Amino acid sequence: EDSFLSSWQHMLVKHDLVQNEWLTDLFNEREKWALAYGRDKFCADIITTQRSESFISVLKRYLNSQLDLLRFLEHYERLVEDQRFAELDEDCKANEPSMLYTHLLREAAKVYTPNVFEIVRKEAMMVLDCDVDRLSEDGSITEYE
Repeated sequence: EDSFLSSWQHMLVKHDLVQNEWLTDLFNEREKWALAYGRDKFCADIITTQRSESFISVLKRYLNSQLDLLRFLEHYERLVEDQRFAELDEDCKANEPSMLYTHLLREAAKVYTPNVFEIVRKEAMMVLDCDVDRLSEDGSITEYE
């Protein structure tokens, strides 16, 4: 934990984020997210027994007691390949633009001419690239930049 706290503080100072309210709030809630990491691997807050049960169910789909050693290794290799592909697929999905924007753009393409749609598409992409920072908060009014 000391290593984490030291690294966190170093990151804040290095990137001039010590006064960043969002990161401060996030840090204050760290008990809720710190358990998601273990042995340097992110596991989305899945506890050990859940991981074991999940892995066993995956193994059962690929392996059975009737397999000789060669077939076992072939099936195991296939399991590893499929798991790697699934992880890469999830990584790709996580990096895609928001599904909401995809749906909105699909609808816009039906309504606008190609030239106008291209303008709308570029604007939508710029919205996805925006960073939003909270400037101030006064009661129920929050100002963002």
